[in-house]
Amino acid sequence: MLFFDISDTSIEAIRLSKSFLTGEAVTAFNRSEFKNGPIEEGEIKDKNALKKIVVDLLKNAKPKPMKDRECAFTLPDKRVYTHRFALSQKHDSQTVFSLIKSQAEKLIPQPIEELTYNYLILGQKKEGKEEGEILLAAVPTVIINGYIELFNDLGLEPKLAVPESVAAYSFLSPLIKAGGAVLYLDVGEKITTATLMDQQGVVETFSEPVQTDKLFAQIENLFAFACTQIGGCIKQVILGGGGSLTAKPAEFESKLKVSVISAEEVFKTFKLPIKVNFGDLSKVTFVNVLGLALLSGQEQPLNLIKT
Repeated sequence: MLFFDISDTSIEAIRLSKSFLTGEAVTAFNRSEFKNGPIEEGEIKDKNALKKIVVDLLKNAKPKPMKDRECAFTLPDKRVYTHRFALSQKHDSQTVFSLIKSQAEKLIPQPIEELTYNYLILGQKKEGKEEGEILLAAVPTVIINGYIELFNDLGLEPKLAVPESVAAYSFLSPLIKAGGAVLYLDVGEKITTATLMDQQGVVETFSEPVQTDKLFAQIENLFAFACTQIGGCIKQVILGGGGSLTAKPAEFESKLKVSVISAEEVFKTFKLPIKVNFGDLSKVTFVNVLGLALLSGQEQPLNLIKT
């Protein structure tokens, strides 16, 4: 199966293959960067140009070209509405869906008819009743259909699509401890994106990116938001993205007064075998696509492709 993490400026891709002896493993990879490309604000604007980029990406993958029929991809958080809220009372399974729909209509500033959405119940089922929290994700149908059409045109069959923050959480979850919230910073050269997480999953994504050169000044607002709005102050910061390679966790810790670690820590105990050498590319730039690969093995991922 092929896995893609696509943004306005780059694509990361890996291939997961099955082996009789070792089971599934990462057996090929590639990454492509582009400027003034065919994607703007998470929406495909030039499908033909993007098709060429993907074809070249797969053809020139290492250690050999990537070929497969099925694929999965992430959706950019800037175009996905992600909300988490509590079930105020117990609901049976038949009424949960109507509750989700009513909450979506209240929270999302776009007609529900124009959205593709799905949800997870983060809690337990007791005596046939659902209780806990709801993680809701919705994307404009025109956005996700653009990606599905792209892969179909390339002879691929998309089976899984999730918000990039959900894929990142799948990868980072071993680092998240109980109690309080975790702030994940995907540090770029100019822009940093931020996501609040806890042990159960994604809490909140921030669609407005933070200018990296003003990161420390603006991050204080995120700390305040976590304490006042979600009832759990940030206890830990995880640094990811290409910009994290030059970031100094000790500098972050001295300014933020919380524990700061690199997403690279996950690789010390990462369960999915990686049978490739990423060479000059840092593995941390593949956080989202590796998390997506882990989600493909779950029975009920937050899949935005209707099956």
